[in-house]
Amino acid sequence: LLMPMNSLITAKTHSHIMQRFYELGIYPDYWQMSIPRDQRSWENIYSIIQESAPFCQGLFINAVAAPVPQLPTLIEIAGKEKICQGLVVG
Repeated sequence: LLMPMNSLITAKTHSHIMQRFYELGIYPDYWQMSIPRDQRSWENIYSIIQESAPFCQGLFINAVAAPVPQLPTLIEIAGKEKICQGLVVG
């Protein structure tokens, strides 16, 4: 779930799209997505996985477009989330 840089992303954007995939019968073992915007986004993502796909292995955050100075902060935030399995940087 890689969102365009200029798109409007709310706290429910990722979880809403994930829910739609689940409704279509698509249950990935792992998700790869752009960086959730805040703690509420992380909570919504975690909640939808627990409700719809408790056997999901987690997610990888794609931080390829993230500015290098932000990477330490992103690593720290992602590392605190139990569903985050890693950070993809390029």
